[in-house]
Amino acid sequence: MGPEEHKALLNETKPFGGYLVPRGKWSLLGRVFSWLVSKGLFQVHHGERLKKLKESGEVVFALKYRSLLDLTYLTERLSRESLPAPGALFDATSYFWRPLWETLSLTLATIRHLLRKGRFPNPYEAGFYDRILDRGLNPLLFLVGTKGYYQRSILAGGDPLVLLLERQKRTDRPIFVAPFIVLFGRKAGRSEASLLDIFFGPGEDPGALRKVLSFLRNFRWAGLTLGEALNLKEFLEEPENAGKDVHGLAYDARRKLIDSVDEMKRVALGPLKKTRLEMKEMVLNSPRMRKYIDRLARSRKVDHMKVRKEADGYLNEISTDLSNTFVQVWDLILRWVWRTIFDGIEVDEAALDRVRATAKRGVLVYIPCHKSHIDYLLLSQILYNKNISVPLIAAGQNLAFWPMGYIFRKSGAFFLRRTLQGSKFYTEVFANYIRAVLKEGYPIEYFIEGGRSRTGKLVLPKMGLLAMLISACEEGWCNDLIFVPTSITYDRVLEEDAYLRELTGGTKEKESLRQLLSISRYLKKRYGKIYLKFSEPISLKDYVSNLGQELSSMRPRFRYAIFRDMAYRIIRRINDKMVLTPFALVSAACLATPRRGISMAEITQICRLYTDFMREEEVVFSGTLGTIESAVEGTLAMMVSGKLLEMMSIDGVSGPEDLFYAVDEKSRLKLEFYKNGMVHFILPAAYVCVSIISKEGYKASLKEIVDDYDFLQDFFKYEFVWDAELKTKDEAERVLSYLQARDFVTFDT
Repeated sequence: MGPEEHKALLNETKPFGGYLVPRGKWSLLGRVFSWLVSKGLFQVHHGERLKKLKESGEVVFALKYRSLLDLTYLTERLSRESLPAPGALFDATSYFWRPLWETLSLTLATIRHLLRKGRFPNPYEAGFYDRILDRGLNPLLFLVGTKGYYQRSILAGGDPLVLLLERQKRTDRPIFVAPFIVLFGRKAGRSEASLLDIFFGPGEDPGALRKVLSFLRNFRWAGLTLGEALNLKEFLEEPENAGKDVHGLAYDARRKLIDSVDEMKRVALGPLKKTRLEMKEMVLNSPRMRKYIDRLARSRKVDHMKVRKEADGYLNEISTDLSNTFVQVWDLILRWVWRTIFDGIEVDEAALDRVRATAKRGVLVYIPCHKSHIDYLLLSQILYNKNISVPLIAAGQNLAFWPMGYIFRKSGAFFLRRTLQGSKFYTEVFANYIRAVLKEGYPIEYFIEGGRSRTGKLVLPKMGLLAMLISACEEGWCNDLIFVPTSITYDRVLEEDAYLRELTGGTKEKESLRQLLSISRYLKKRYGKIYLKFSEPISLKDYVSNLGQELSSMRPRFRYAIFRDMAYRIIRRINDKMVLTPFALVSAACLATPRRGISMAEITQICRLYTDFMREEEVVFSGTLGTIESAVEGTLAMMVSGKLLEMMSIDGVSGPEDLFYAVDEKSRLKLEFYKNGMVHFILPAAYVCVSIISKEGYKASLKEIVDDYDFLQDFFKYEFVWDAELKTKDEAERVLSYLQARDFVTFDT
């Protein structure tokens, strides 16, 4: 906007407070604030959504509470990202926003109007906001506040949403009200008011001083979150809104926006935080736990106090003590670690947005695959940086060693024993702790495989904790469980040497402080990239409703079958979201021949065959798999330098494609580990091809192929998970069609 246009608009909008102008850096304070804002978090996908809204219609911003700091941060951050930003305010002046001479000019205009008319100017009657909207300046409204309440409900005066709804009735172009939250800290708040709340305002709507101090302390973790925009055109067209007066519609729209903001905050920060002692007290005093303790005391013929003390000991062993300070410290440490040893982390932002949207329906349960000790650190840190509440993590008791047990507990871990068999009392205490966690609405993360995979394949699921969660939801401890199958794929895992040692007969090294101190050796290597993908969330409520029968009415063996089916669904969805990496692809190609040596040309050809089939299967490829030739050449160089392969010296070699590589027998199992990360993608083709080449003359009928397919699938049922809903005949025909299209097989007529 040029100076002349700025001056004309300023005069046009007098005496209503004018419009907002970017603060720029015309003061030392402004420059400091701008620098602090630049260090905060910003989600690129929120910016993309905002751009699409602006392209599709008119955008009006919304904040829940009237806050100068929130408004300034929102405007500055969006302006820095070259995104649409608030250009005016409903029911507020912008004197504080402007240079001194403009503030004086606007104040004088207001005084002149007051002297002439005997009252303050009314921007609604004067059409000020319509002119602002006509110019596309994206005004901002506050959803909650004393001034707005009295103006709307007591004085029956102007209401921004009434004006917007009436404007929407006059135009086909949709008006979007985009609610934002501005987070200057990541604490969810406490269930009871503290002394700070009395003097500096509650955590939900803190006073100005508390908010400024929170921003200065946490500016690196400050960030914006865009909620679900309310499309006023669609809102007016909803059947339940037919015939309502505009004031009633405005009230309903405001409630929807406030609910959206509250839901965003819950997703970002989690439920109100209860201390570890509060959670333990909830468990010990729950009716179910009290009855169990009474019954156990009578059967043991001991005092109730002794049994309660034993239960308290179990809770000390189990319970978490999540601290936001520890999470922030972990975030700083892990950012440095990831930069040091990895080449980047790719996150499926669109899928994560879907996860965020489903969080309001129930308790989120993240279920990632487990290939490395850093899985849980990585997922929590990514969620934290995406303004999604950090989950409580079910960790094995082996990780409770000092001092990491204390640190993990403060970072959100709760601990469980490797097996729940043999201790019914411990199991009952643990189950009641899970019920309390679900009742409070904390998101949970656990590994359905139990321990880390040493082979690269997903381990068949363990159903103990899954059964506990489903049973607790069925008993009404939460509205719904939303399972989020999550795949974490590494170009290379840190523990590959330890896995090789264990697979060749070595004993698993127990987690300890000594092992922790040796972590520095990992910082001297590079391990490629990490790929984090989220499958479509699974709603337990939807799943049960599709069964047509309540779980509580099922016999135990049928209930177990349901638990097993859910577990295998989750594992399959994790498998489907695994990313094909160059390391896995080249490992599979190098192991595809019985010969010790294999040329780069052969490796490249095999990789092309694999990738061609996997494209048909809609497998997710890593970004580094641009061209097969460059991916193969770069990966082979990494494998040679990492002593996984040996480059063979051959006379008469004319180019890189003629180079020969030999698998180092000591490292073969490492290559097997990475190959196993992709082998499930090619199983259908492998089953069909094995059937054909096992027949005399390589001739097989469809029935023979299907029979062999069924046999192989059953034979490997403890190695691989398959989709029971897919018919083997359909799978075999699909693969045969693919093979025929590429002239690998022909059909006799």
